[in-house]
Amino acid sequence: MQATDLRLRVLVLTAIVVVAVVIIVAVRGGGTVVNVEEFTRDVQQLTTDASIDLAQLAPAEVERDCVAGDHTACALHSVNATAVVDRIDGLFETLAALPLPGEAREWVTDYGDALAALRAGWRAQAVALRMSDDAAFDAALVATTEARSLEQRLIQQFERDYTDYLSGAATATE
Repeated sequence: MQATDLRLRVLVLTAIVVVAVVIIVAVRGGGTVVNVEEFTRDVQQLTTDASIDLAQLAPAEVERDCVAGDHTACALHSVNATAVVDRIDGLFETLAALPLPGEAREWVTDYGDALAALRAGWRAQAVALRMSDDAAFDAALVATTEARSLEQRLIQQFERDYTDYLSGAATATE
């Protein structure tokens, strides 16, 4: 019963975040000229910094030790997971504040969805560990792994779609 309540809460929170990101994206799209090259560099820097930060905030070896049953590692992983959620919240805010070129709206929406899923997975891990709910923790790990994979695919897509801007070859604005 608790696992179902937890999943429902996670789904509701994720839906709220997705709606907020979509609203921010829609409001910010107001017809202004945006430097696509600057946007591209900013997104690349944000995603690179976030990836490094997340790896440092939640070391894979602590997660592995927790999965293996080390209670001390699980306590640390719960704290780490909460720190990751906070970092993802910061990434959301920073990304939402960027001037958004029209052609990037779909990617930003998809990336926001991936971040929401990632955040929900990490949050669910922390809650499951605090509640000592092994089944919920296992489900949260799976959800987090899937969200990590989606987020990485979207970053790769972004880099492919904006290769010219990342290489500095383009100087166009929308």
